[in-house]
Amino acid sequence: MSKHLSITATQSLSVDDQNALIAVVQDVPVEHVVMEDGAERMVFKNTTAADVAMDTLLSAFIKVIEKVASRATVIDREDAQSELVLAFVEAVRTHDTTRDVPFSATISAKLWGALSVAQGTSDLIVVPETIALRYWRVMHGANMDVQLAYESCRAHNLAPLTFLAAHHALSVESLDVAVGSPNGDHDYGREELSFLTASPEEQVVNADLVRWLFTQVTERQETILRVRYGFSDLATESLLVAHGLHLGSVLSDLQVAEVTGIGAKTVDRDRRAALKTMRAAYIAALTDAA
Repeated sequence: MSKHLSITATQSLSVDDQNALIAVVQDVPVEHVVMEDGAERMVFKNTTAADVAMDTLLSAFIKVIEKVASRATVIDREDAQSELVLAFVEAVRTHDTTRDVPFSATISAKLWGALSVAQGTSDLIVVPETIALRYWRVMHGANMDVQLAYESCRAHNLAPLTFLAAHHALSVESLDVAVGSPNGDHDYGREELSFLTASPEEQVVNADLVRWLFTQVTERQETILRVRYGFSDLATESLLVAHGLHLGSVLSDLQVAEVTGIGAKTVDRDRRAALKTMRAAYIAALTDAA
C-alpha cells in the first residue's frame, strides 16, 4: 500500500497526500448511463482502495464539512451535512491534481456553494472558483503572507479589491456573519463587521477594505456603523467618551441614537441599509472580476 494511504484522520494531509488519495479515488471504472430524461450520467464503480482513500479524505475534512453545515438556516444541520458530503465526494472525483492549486484551497468555497444551492437561497456569498484559484495562487506564491500577497496581487492579474474581497470571503465562516443579512430581518451583533476587526497581522490589508467599504455608504450611515460597532477612530472615541461609554463597546440602536442625536428608527433603517449596500458591493467585487 502507498505510504500516502497510511495516514490517519488525526494527521494533516499535505498537498502530495491529497493528490495521492484523490488519484486513487479517481482510478476506478466509470460507466456512462443514459437516464430516462435522456441526460447522460457518469456512474463510478467502487474499489476497496478507492473507498479507503475517500474515507481518509472525508475524515481529514470532516471538520470543514461540519463547520459549513452548522451555518444552514433553511434546512436542518443533518440534511445540510448529507448534501455537503455528496458535494465533497463530487469535488474529489472532479479535482484536477495537475493544477497548481491544491484541493484543500478550493473545497471550502465549493462547500459554501453547495449549501447555498441546497437551501435554495443566494444569501451566502460564494467566491467564484476562478477567483478562488487565482487568490490561492497569489497566497501560495507569497508563502501565505497576507500583506505580501496583497502587495503582489496585481502582478498575478488580480485586482487588489478583488483580492481583499476573496481573502475575507474565504477567511470567515459566512459572509452573512461578516456583513449581516441582506433582508435586514435580524438584529445581529458585532459579528456583522467581524471581518473589519481582524487579527493584528492583517490590519494593513483590512484597512484598505474598510476604507473602500465605507465609501459605499453615506456619511451618516458610516457614523452609525462606527458608533454601533465601536470603531477605534478619534471621532467615534470622542462621541463615546462624551456619553460615558468605553471605546470598543457594541451599542444598541437606541444607544447609537442617544450618542449621535439621530432618531432611533433612522439609526435602525440606515444601519440595515448600509450593511446591505456593503454586502452588495462585496459580492460585486468578486463576481464582476470572475
